[in-house]
This record gives sequence, C-alpha cells and structure tokens, in this order.
Amino acid sequence: MKVYMIRHGETDANKQMIIQGRTNNPLNKTGIMQAKKTGQYLKSLQIPFDYCMTSPLDRAIHTADIIKKELNLNLETHIEKDIIERDFGAYDGRVIDDTYQEAVHGHSVPGLETDQMIEKRVADFFNKFFKNNHYENVLMITHAHVLKALLVQNLKGFSYDEYLVNCSINIIEYKDKIKVIEYNIDPINQE
Repeated sequence: MKVYMIRHGETDANKQMIIQGRTNNPLNKTGIMQAKKTGQYLKSLQIPFDYCMTSPLDRAIHTADIIKKELNLNLETHIEKDIIERDFGAYDGRVIDDTYQEAVHGHSVPGLETDQMIEKRVADFFNKFFKNNHYENVLMITHAHVLKALLVQNLKGFSYDEYLVNCSINIIEYKDKIKVIEYNIDPINQE
C-alpha cells in the first residue's frame, strides 16, 4: 500500500506565520491554486487512487475536494479525526517567533500536544489503518505536524524543524513496515 500524504493548501494564517493548530481557517487564493496544481500534478502521474481520507478541518477538506475534482476522482472522502493538526495549546493564534521552537519542543506551553503525544497518535492511527485495510493507493490530506510526526519516526535525520511546503506530497509505502519513498515534493515547481 502506498499513501500519498499531502499537506493542505495555504491559509492566510500560514502566509502570516501564525500558528493555527486546530483553528478552522479556510484556504486563501494561493491555497486554492496550490490544491489545483497538486491535483493536476497527481493526474499526470496516473495513480489509481482507491481510498481518500482527510483531517476534519476545513482547510484539509477543501484541499481534498479540489484535488479530487482535478483528478476526476469519484471516491468518498473519509474524515479521520486522528490526522487532525497538532494541538498547540496556548500557542494557537501566535506568530511563530524565536521562542516557538524552544517552547514547543521544551513542552512549556499549556495545553500543548507534545512531540511524544502526536507521534503516538499518528503511529497508532497508521498501525490500525494498515492492519484493517488493504488499499493500493491512498490519498490523504492532512497537516504539517501530522506529517512531521510520521517522518521523524520513519526517516533517519528528519526533524520537526524542517519546513514542509503547503500542498507538498509525501509518499510512504507499507508492506511489513513503513518506508518513506519521498517527502516534501513541491508539485507547483515540478513543471
């Protein structure tokens, strides 16, 4: 099974470097364009997707809808609460600044979902998903920290400090274990 994990398109909060966590922000014009280009890029690869899932947040659902339209994909979109963005607690709504990395990774933020907590949530979700399903090509729309939690556990040298572009494509394969095929593919600059 291959899972094509895509970060949602840009929101105004992304553009302004504001931590949005679980805030339900819509895509902006750039985010809509990114999702269209991502769908067009995936269409050029002719991947026969047989399952689609997304986070329950609007920015992910809208990204999925746009990509599916570009792919002419008539699959139901399954909403998966366990691939929602990290809970940043008291940091939700703050501008990312010099104190962000230290506070978030030092776990001094009230209400923060720690690295260990999100990594466990993401690992538990994928373990259950892989055990109970036998799809071939899965389209998944999610968030930066869900992707990072998976990558940090399965890609030597990857860290939460790495930036994943909006609508980046991250491909994993599961046979007996998770293997990262490629990550942070920017479909907008693939021409």
